[in-house]
Amino acid sequence: DSLSLEETISKNTLERFNRAVTMLAEAAQVLVVGLHEASIVAQHASYILELLGIPCIAATDSTESNVARLTRLGPGEALMAVGFRRAHSVTVSFAEKAAAQGADVVVITDNSLSELADKGTVTLYADIDSTFFAHSLVGPISLVSALAAAIYARDRDLYDQRVRAVRDKAAESGWLR
Repeated sequence: DSLSLEETISKNTLERFNRAVTMLAEAAQVLVVGLHEASIVAQHASYILELLGIPCIAATDSTESNVARLTRLGPGEALMAVGFRRAHSVTVSFAEKAAAQGADVVVITDNSLSELADKGTVTLYADIDSTFFAHSLVGPISLVSALAAAIYARDRDLYDQRVRAVRDKAAESGWLR
């Protein structure tokens, strides 16, 4: 997995990474789509962006409610499309439709030959190679965490305030008993 992290770092430029950070940080809302194994990465991205106060929903299937969310995306909003190898056709379709509607599209994939690679406003690469039968998600999850950390670093006081508000309200409300 440490080799996967090294490969993920080497496959991305700082310029592309920073463009993705800006798109996500400035988005009014983010829809993250990822099916099958990419759904784990999509759910992590949604969780961490929501904690930062960026409205975000993970779409891990092609239900009508997720299609409805896609149809409402437009300028000032972003779609993060996550898919590896032969990316799921729904993920590719979501990326194409979001771009056509003027939304920024951040793609996370594993190689430049992926169907997703040319669908994004910016494309980031994450290594998924593994020594056993399942792909390693260390690279993609670490990349998403790095994006969130870079967003956080832009205004630590603001994001600390947002995270604290969530944690304080949840604790004092008794919602999580």
